[in-house]
Amino acid sequence: MVFFHKIKNILSWIPILWKQDDTKYTYSISVFRKQLINMANRFEVDGYMYGYHRIETIIKLMDKVYSYEYAYEYKEGLVRPYGNFNTEFIFDKTENKLITNIIWEREYTKSELEQLYTIHQKAFEISAEKQRRAHKLLWKLIEHNIQKWVI
Repeated sequence: MVFFHKIKNILSWIPILWKQDDTKYTYSISVFRKQLINMANRFEVDGYMYGYHRIETIIKLMDKVYSYEYAYEYKEGLVRPYGNFNTEFIFDKTENKLITNIIWEREYTKSELEQLYTIHQKAFEISAEKQRRAHKLLWKLIEHNIQKWVI
């Protein structure tokens, strides 16, 4: 029975290994996520429910953080009142920084566009801060719990 479990485990890693990319840190996150899922499943089978539920919570937060859910929240709040838009980030070589270019589907006057830019920037900053806090919380939760995940 142990042999078949090990074979099943090896086969479950094939999709992760197939997507392997040494140039992106997100690959390491996906490997870690997969291992957390394996641990949670084992904890559930063995009745270690504290570990199972804690890992389940961490995986949900990890999915939100690494899909940038919190970073993109600002878009919903702007689309409803102002319409759809696209955001481009352009690198300004003279000032050595990224500049935000917002392209609105609706037509706006120059003064309206200036007001919308300010509103956009504020909403963007709030979402970015929320994303940073969620990222920090995720790794604090992992750090706080990881040594307890032993059967």
